[in-house]
Amino acid sequence: MILIYGGTFDPIHLGHTRLVEHVFSHLEFDEFRFMPCFKPVHKVDAGISADHRIEMLNLAIKALPEKYRKKIVTDDREVRSGKPKFSVDSLAEIRHEIGEETPIAFVMGADSLLGLETWHQWCELARYCHLVVVSRPGFDVSLVPAPILEAFQWIDQASAKQLLTKPGGSCYFLPGLEQNISSTMIRADIQENKNSVPQVVFDYILRNHLYNA
Repeated sequence: MILIYGGTFDPIHLGHTRLVEHVFSHLEFDEFRFMPCFKPVHKVDAGISADHRIEMLNLAIKALPEKYRKKIVTDDREVRSGKPKFSVDSLAEIRHEIGEETPIAFVMGADSLLGLETWHQWCELARYCHLVVVSRPGFDVSLVPAPILEAFQWIDQASAKQLLTKPGGSCYFLPGLEQNISSTMIRADIQENKNSVPQVVFDYILRNHLYNA
């Protein structure tokens, strides 16, 4: 199984790396891909250039323990496209590249799941991948809109291995990780010299005077 974790990573922070460690402890997979976007489609533009964001991402990956690092890659297809891309289009590309049988799981936060109906061709996601949803403090699955509940097969926390039995179409809630961290909060911390990012990333930010550091 290939896990895809998309986002702006502006910057990558300790919340992202903790999620990676948590995923490793709960799921079986062959590869974990960070997929930074060129510009976010549903949010305001990333404040820092794609080159800086990818460099910080790669530094953070290299700083992880080898048991994580050897399975992690950066998929820069959206950045290389030079334009905003919809997640469904990137996932369709990946599905075409790896074939029809290999399971793909797209990692997202519970807040993204709640807004999934606003995504471009969101129903098509079930054709290409599973969803692995990271819980947020206070999240209640009863808040998920009915059309989303109907579009995916819901897998309970004790049955994660079911993700390996088919290429996509299921939704799994990653248990036990509750953190309420955003890149906006991290950027504010950086301006106050609070180190909420991996040390190698913090050093890079200071060297390059990013985020008014």
